[in-house]
Amino acid sequence: MTPARLRKPAALLSLIMLLPHLTGCYNKQVLRVAPPTDREAPVENVVGVTTVDSQEVPFARSGEVRDETVYGTVEARSSTGIIQEPYEIPLSQVARLWVEEKKLEWARLLTGFAVIAGAILAVLVDPVD
Repeated sequence: MTPARLRKPAALLSLIMLLPHLTGCYNKQVLRVAPPTDREAPVENVVGVTTVDSQEVPFARSGEVRDETVYGTVEARSSTGIIQEPYEIPLSQVARLWVEEKKLEWARLLTGFAVIAGAILAVLVDPVD
């Protein structure tokens, strides 16, 4: 194949390779914050708690704070294997909430858009012979 014929397949290949990159534009981080003082506002994406007696309880799935109580799901071992059980603790017994936060990484997003734009241009622009 000549270089001009390779241009479209190369552009399509770069687009396919870019898909995993675009899905990784968000960075997740866990913040350990004090329980909210405003009891009216619900808190979501709680992934664990530290109790007032320094016990750390990670959640199997994201929980939430409602009605001055933290609700979540924890994993427990049983004779049949690992099971998930509901977990509740009063907010007054919580020293820290573990809240998962997603942040958009603009550098990755802009890099992805630049590669897509380059691939589109490579497909649309005819080579000069």
